[in-house]
Amino acid sequence: MSRKNMVKADDFRIIYKSDQIVNSPMAYLTELPEDLKAKIRDAVLNLATKDKAAFDKIYEGKQGPLVAVDNKAYDPIIELNKFVDDLRKKKSS
Repeated sequence: MSRKNMVKADDFRIIYKSDQIVNSPMAYLTELPEDLKAKIRDAVLNLATKDKAAFDKIYEGKQGPLVAVDNKAYDPIIELNKFVDDLRKKKSS
């Protein structure tokens, strides 16, 4: 948000640095034909090289190429959510 001049970075204090957090997942229906799923996957994963101008416009030039990940990549987010939930439970009890 500070890069977009929506807030001043100096107004905040870092209290925790996590491992890299993956972007929101993209998914398609499992019932789609395999060739269509392959084309969707190819279009998404190769946009940064096949149409760099479009990719940079979408991500404002602040994103590296997208890469495929498995569910394990989301483990740090899941753990963080569990931690926050536990804190909320302790606070309310």
